[in-house]
Order: sequence, then structure tokens, then C-alpha cells
Amino acid sequence: MIFLIFSIALAAAQSLDVGLDAGDGAWCRSARPEAKALWTAATGAPHPATRAMAELRLLAVSGNLGLAVHGPRADRAFATCDDTDPWCRLAQVDREILLAQLGLPADLEGASAVARSLEAQL
Repeated sequence: MIFLIFSIALAAAQSLDVGLDAGDGAWCRSARPEAKALWTAATGAPHPATRAMAELRLLAVSGNLGLAVHGPRADRAFATCDDTDPWCRLAQVDREILLAQLGLPADLEGASAVARSLEAQL
């Protein structure tokens, strides 16, 4: 998924959470159960951006009820995220891309601009 590629590319130099990155790697290797387990573990991370990104990724493997479960959990993590924190901004990019993939209104141009602006920081 595109949001995973953004996160992997931007987080290559410095990782926010090893479990989140390992889950992304597992997903890219088509190891779906491993990815789900790693992302589930990352939902307990101390940083709200990690929790938000993990919940967003779990939407990809959770079926129809995933939006009702992981959507509100991601929203709660975003509510505690500092908008000036580059990792929180990256998580917001993930959210925009996911919204577009779900066919919901999203600002992909804005997300792309934010992602580009984060490259130097992350």
C-alpha cells in the first residue's frame, strides 16, 4: 500500500518504532499474519504517532469491522499527537493516503507536500 511505502521511505534513516517498521517489512514480503501481529504490538507503543500508524495499518488487515475498531483508536492517538512533531505529521500523511484508498475525501497533494518537507527531518 502506498502509505506504507511513504513511511518506509521516510523512516529509513531513523525508526520511530522497530515493531512498526518490522510489520511494514513483513507486509512487503506478503507475510500478512506476521505484519498484523507486529502492528498489533505497536499499538501499545509510547509515542502517539506509532500508535496512530499501527492502527491505520491494521485497517488493511481487519475486514469490515476494522474501521469501527481501529479508526477510533487511531483518532485517539492523533488527539494526543503534537502537530509540530515530524512523526505525528508523517502519521497524518498516512491517514490522508488511507482515506483516499478507502474512497473518502483526502488531500493527497497536501500529504505529498508534507511528506517531502519531512525528508530532511526524518
